[in-house]
Amino acid sequence: MPASLLRSALPVWALAIVGVVLVAAFEADRYLHWMPLALAACVLLTFGIELALSQTRGAVSRMSTALGGALVILALATGVFTLVGA
Repeated sequence: MPASLLRSALPVWALAIVGVVLVAAFEADRYLHWMPLALAACVLLTFGIELALSQTRGAVSRMSTALGGALVILALATGVFTLVGA
C-alpha cells in the first residue's frame, strides 16, 4: 500500500473509530441518529485531507479507500449495536 494512501486513510479510519466509541459511551440508545453523522464527519475529513495534499494523481483511490474503510467500521459497529440491543 503506498504511503500516501495510508497517510490519507488512517486519520479517517481513526475518526470513524472515535465516533463509534463516543456513540457507544454517550448515545448508545440513539445510535441510528449518530452513525450517519459520524460518516458525514469522515467525508468532510477526507475532503479536507485531499485538499491539503498536493497530489492530484490517485485522489479517487485514496478517497474511496478512506471512505470505504470508514463505512465498513461504522457498518460493523451498527451491526453490533443492533445485536446487543442498545
